[in-house]
Amino acid sequence: MTERTSSDTGRVGGIPARLFWPGMVAALISISLCFAGVTAFVALTDPSFAVEPDYYDKALRWDERRAQAVRNDELGWHVEIEVAGALDALGRREVRLTALDAEGRPLEGATASVEMFHHARSSQRLAATLTESAPGVFVGSPAIAREGLWEIRFEIRRAADAFIGSAEVRVAGGPTR
Repeated sequence: MTERTSSDTGRVGGIPARLFWPGMVAALISISLCFAGVTAFVALTDPSFAVEPDYYDKALRWDERRAQAVRNDELGWHVEIEVAGALDALGRREVRLTALDAEGRPLEGATASVEMFHHARSSQRLAATLTESAPGVFVGSPAIAREGLWEIRFEIRRAADAFIGSAEVRVAGGPTR
């Protein structure tokens, strides 16, 4: 058994205990703050991370969204969305939305708009108002350069009727930025 001398008491690894323990607490707090800073930096700068815009307002209006879903069923409209595989000279692709009524007739005289985002970059959203190129066919050319799975949220209006929904569309061809 080794004997301690009076000079060894109150020391941890050669550092006086009155300095070691407060220093240990300060070091642990500093490490925790560094991790929190790195986490905040990544969360704010990562383009693949996004919070649904106006999520709180959407939650408050859930009853309206449910009523719209019931109204969509009553209207019985059918929507098909296609995205061209080839990019044009400006790096855009044609989005074609075909809308049919419950009897399968084209929705003439309607307006259509879309909001879309790639699943890997949901913070980078594109919005476009589509123009009617033929009865019930609406087209636009947003800057969809990235291939992969896109969510397209659409709104079609004709007179007092509105049909609101979303679809997932796989886009093939072109660069994969």
